Amino acid sequence: GEANLIYTCAADGTPPATVSFSANGYNAAKETAVTFASAGTYNFTVTISDGTLSTTSSVSVVVAQTLSSITVAPSSAIVLQGASKAFTATALDQFGDVFSSAPTFAWSVNGSGSVTSAGVYTAPTGATPVDTVTASAGSVSGSASVTVLAASQGFAFNGDGDIGSIYGVNGGTL
Repeated sequence: GEANLIYTCAADGTPPATVSFSANGYNAAKETAVTFASAGTYNFTVTISDGTLSTTSSVSVVVAQTLSSITVAPSSAIVLQGASKAFTATALDQFGDVFSSAPTFAWSVNGSGSVTSAGVYTAPTGATPVDTVTASAGSVSGSASVTVLAASQGFAFNGDGDIGSIYGVNGGTL
């Protein structure tokens, strides 16, 4: 009877990533859960056998990417008053993989600076806040912190005003 049937699932071809089955190769596999490691299209062959006779069926499963997190780079920056700093956002799926087609990000700033729709932050000219720059898509968001220094603090920055290229007024590297 049915209790003697053996259920076997196998991935066909080269799947996008490894898969694992909660049960496979025995009767309990008639109700198996498949764990995927990446989004993509997976093709499977399912065989049911009683030891003498068998039947086979094929099934294709599409695992779609689901937006799970957004990273903003750099994660923190130090910028002089009035200077600008470009930030980038990266969308990650439920497996931690970069989205194959990035969503459109909405950029915002919590503080007294401003940010463009392209992620370029501009520090205020009359304050030295610690602002938070956020990129969001739907209900998912990621943030970075920006510390604004007064231009009168005696630092000169190369390029885009990021701390990565800071030198003291007297030429000493900090």
